[in-house]
Amino acid sequence: MKHGFVIVNKSAGLTSHDCVGKLRRIFHQKRIGHSGTLDPNVTGVLPLALGQATKLIELLVDSGKIYEGDICLGYSTTTEDVWGEIVERCPLVLGQIKDEKIDQALKSLTGEIEQIPPMYSAVKVKGKRLYEYARAGEEVERPRRHVVIEDFLRLSKSSYDAEKKCLTFSFRVSCSKGTYVRTLATQVGELLGLPAHLSRLCRLKSGGFSLEESHSIASIEENPEAYFIPLQVYIEKNFKSLDIPFEFQKLACNGAPLPNFAHISDSFPRAVYVEGKLIGLYTLSSEEEKTLRPFKMFDWRQMV
Repeated sequence: MKHGFVIVNKSAGLTSHDCVGKLRRIFHQKRIGHSGTLDPNVTGVLPLALGQATKLIELLVDSGKIYEGDICLGYSTTTEDVWGEIVERCPLVLGQIKDEKIDQALKSLTGEIEQIPPMYSAVKVKGKRLYEYARAGEEVERPRRHVVIEDFLRLSKSSYDAEKKCLTFSFRVSCSKGTYVRTLATQVGELLGLPAHLSRLCRLKSGGFSLEESHSIASIEENPEAYFIPLQVYIEKNFKSLDIPFEFQKLACNGAPLPNFAHISDSFPRAVYVEGKLIGLYTLSSEEEKTLRPFKMFDWRQMV
């Protein structure tokens, strides 16, 4: 069994689960999961974890994301993106909305903001996904969430479509987990007093991995080993190591706290090793106790 990561550059039309299924066939193993769902028509970085690396999916999901895409002003849709049915139109004339006004709207959406997830989303309410209610024509109260937008910038001059009487511009956004970029597009429209939707989206960074590090399913299928990142390599790159004495081996292998580490005071979680074997990631319980507690444990016997 493989233990590590493969970074997929997801193409439009594939679900995140489709990518998992394809890698299961390529690597001939079942234990594979993805970090951070991408909508079928969204492209870009989709980290997939294999074997014991699936234990780190939570860390990857918690990391910030970077996206690039296009926002269209002039009409809104049921799904808040270009693939939904049009629900409102407000035909624009050339020059009606200045780029400076768009920039002000984007700037006002930075920092901590509140969002209401779209009806066509996988958020659960009373045991059902919101998209199930939407498909049944039912409207339910949606939970509000707070997300953090670090940067939200316009990348291009706005282009006017005379036939559709709408305005489109490109953007880049750096945001926290849980951010609905589709909803950000509609929020921009609300600030400008216009219906709006997301017309294109590509994820540039997720889980610490960039678009340059990602590869198509076709390329991975052709040479799986070339695009596989072993768990050990990922751990060495992202975490400081701590070799503990052999006397702690039994405690560590049983996932027990490790006492008397007063000399360790920074960079947590730490990758803990016993005689060169990766045991797990540990955190510091408190500055007073100086005890290391297990955060994510690995079975080194499976990785031999």
